[in-house]
Amino acid sequence: MLEAGASDWVVFPRNRGYPGEEAYFLHVIVEMVSGAVAASGEVEAPALQAWTTQRHAQIERGELVYLAHQLDFVGRR
Repeated sequence: MLEAGASDWVVFPRNRGYPGEEAYFLHVIVEMVSGAVAASGEVEAPALQAWTTQRHAQIERGELVYLAHQLDFVGRR
């Protein structure tokens, strides 16, 4: 490993909305999570649909906050 570092994402509403394309980004993240959970079969479809619908509504109302902590690595083999 040559380098490692944090790559955190923090998306939050300002004045009941999101700047730039952040609302679009959040909708994409919600759909990606929903699709992955659906594919796993671990959550019943009605519960997952309710969760997905609620998250999209929160985005539309400017209420959803998204935090992701990631670690990026680069190395040589």
